[in-house]
Formats: sequence, C-alpha cells, structure tokens
Amino acid sequence: MHTLHMLTEQISAANGVIVSRSAGFSLALGIPFFRFSPPLPSDIQLDARDDEILIEMLWIARNYIYTHPDIKKICEYLKQ
Repeated sequence: MHTLHMLTEQISAANGVIVSRSAGFSLALGIPFFRFSPPLPSDIQLDARDDEILIEMLWIARNYIYTHPDIKKICEYLKQ
C-alpha cells in the first residue's frame, strides 16, 4: 500500500522537483511552459467529498483563473 500511495503522490505532484524539471525541459526546447495548479492552502485527498472543502477549491481555482496572467498567454497561443 505504501508504494501505491507514493506513486499517487508523484503522479499528482503540483509543485517541487517534478514541476521544476518540466519547466527546465520546456525552456531548453524553447517551448512555453504553463502551470495551471492553483495553490491550495493544504493537501486535499483525491477522493475528498466534503462540500466545504470542494467549494473552497472551486473558489480558489476561479480566482486563480481571473488573476493569473498565463491564462491570457495560453489563449493567445491556442488562437494561432
């Protein structure tokens, strides 16, 4: 069970070494790198069902979309 938990953590990592490595590879290849992971105040389980937690996550994601400048950049790339 420990291995499964560790694998799930690595696959769903939204920050740390995985993100840094991906950004570095993209930069080296001249490819724009976009990270669309709103910073959450705590770790949320993938199977979370608590309405209060889910609504807070939705609110944070919505605010992130409206205040993050990379959203407009990716839209420009997609329109090309």
